Amino acid sequence: MTITTGFLLFVLTTSCPHAASAQQWSDEVWLVDGRKELSHPFKKWKPEFQFDGRRTLLSGENVQVGAFRFGAEFKRIHRFGVGIYNWSSPISTAGVDFPVENVAESNYKFGYAALYYERVMYFSRKWEAVLTGHFGSGTIERSYRLESETDFQRLDDIKIYPLELSTSGFYHLTWWLSVGGGFGYRFMRKAPEELRESFSAPIYLVKAKIRIGRLVKSIYKPEVKDEY
Repeated sequence: MTITTGFLLFVLTTSCPHAASAQQWSDEVWLVDGRKELSHPFKKWKPEFQFDGRRTLLSGENVQVGAFRFGAEFKRIHRFGVGIYNWSSPISTAGVDFPVENVAESNYKFGYAALYYERVMYFSRKWEAVLTGHFGSGTIERSYRLESETDFQRLDDIKIYPLELSTSGFYHLTWWLSVGGGFGYRFMRKAPEELRESFSAPIYLVKAKIRIGRLVKSIYKPEVKDEY
C-alpha cells in the first residue's frame, strides 16, 4: 500500500512544530448552530492519534476492522491525516464468486491506507458531531484450498481504491473520556465487478476515546481540564 508522501510530510511538518509551541489564541469557527469563538485554552494546531476501528457487513457477515490514524487538528474543527485499516482476520464467504473451481474453502483479507478529512460540525463541553471522509488505496488478498488438498494457495492480490463516508457522534463522560458511535458506507472504486458489489458495504462504529496525553498534561497544567 502506498501513501502520498508529500501529504504525510505536510502533516508531520505542520502539526508537530505548532503543537509543540502550544500558542494560545482567539478566533471564530462555523458550526451548525452558528459561529463559535475559540479562545483560551484552545490551540490552533494539535497533533492527533487515535484508534479508529469499525465493523462492516460483507455478504451478511459481520467483520471487524482494526485501525489507527494519525495527523493534525486545525482550529478545533478540521482534522486530517493518514489512517491504516485491516480486517482483524481473514474471512471466508460464499457470497463472493471465486475464479477457481472445486474449491473447498476460500479466504479473503482486506487492508488499505487512506487519507482522511474530518469536519467537526458541532461541539460543546458534553457533545461532538463529525463528518468524515476516507480516500484509500490497498489490496484484497485471496487464498484457497482445493477439496483434494490441505494447504492454502495464494492468488494474485487485487488492487482496490475504497472511498468511505461516515458520520459519528460522541458524548464526553469526563474531560478525558468520551464514548460514541456512528455509521457510513464504503464504496469500492475500481475493483473487479464480482468484488465491487460484495465489498461495497455499510460500516458502523462504536468508539471510546481515552485522552492519555491530556491526562499526563494535567499533572503539570491543570487548566487542560477546561479544554473541550
